[in-house]
Parts: sequence; structure tokens; C-alpha cells
Amino acid sequence: MMQALFSILKPLTELGHLNPILLIDELISTTMNGGGVRIGWYADAAAPAVRLLTQHGVKTWGYRMAYDPDRRWCMVRHAQARWAVSLLKGAGYAVIDGPLDAPSVAPRTTWGVPARPQGFAGLVARVITTMFATKGGNRHARR
Repeated sequence: MMQALFSILKPLTELGHLNPILLIDELISTTMNGGGVRIGWYADAAAPAVRLLTQHGVKTWGYRMAYDPDRRWCMVRHAQARWAVSLLKGAGYAVIDGPLDAPSVAPRTTWGVPARPQGFAGLVARVITTMFATKGGNRHARR
């Protein structure tokens, strides 16, 4: 009886944690990236893993933390899901969600171009960059 009641109330408790700003951000990101794949891993904090992914060119958005403090999730593009899981496995993270058949790849310390910020933060960054971009080079080149 109590388990049935808890199973009914569990989705309602998650609805209470919804943040409209985060929902808009996730909607923008998912629309701009054409959907995505949810990947998850065990970790104390999400930031080091997300930083690893973005430094290796993986676009991330839609961050989630479970009520269990050791589980983290984010969304990545379909085309980058296996690469993201491979990087996480290579860095020593226990991956719990995503394409689990991806092989482990040791991440490099330096990589090409990091992924741009996604969602509302990325949109603001692009607007600011285009507003303040100088025509004809930088300030020192014009002097």
C-alpha cells in the first residue's frame, strides 16, 4: 500500500523541483542541437566531467542530478554520444547511461577547439560576441 502511494507521489515531487528558466534553457539547447542522448555517470560533482567533455569538443546541456548525490547526467548530440561515453570511461568515470558499448578512450590534455556554450548562456555569449566584435581586426591591429 505504501509503495503504491509512493510510486504515485514520486513524479509529483519531481514536478515540484522544476525550474522554468532551466526548462527554457533545455528547450533552446535541444532545439538547436536536434535532440540528444542522455548520458550519466557516477561522480561527486558534475563540473569536472562536463569540463572534460567540452574541452574535447562535446556539446553538453540539460544537466541533471539525482536525489542520490553520486549520480550525474547531461545531454549530448546523437553524433557525439559514443565519443562522450568513451572519454568519460577513459577518464575513470563509471558510466551508467548512454551508449554503454562505447570503448574506453584516454582523454588528451590538449585538444582542438572546445565546444561553445549551449542553451541560454551560449545564446547570450554569441549575442555579446557579435555586438562587440570589431570590424577589420582587433584594436591593436588598427593602431
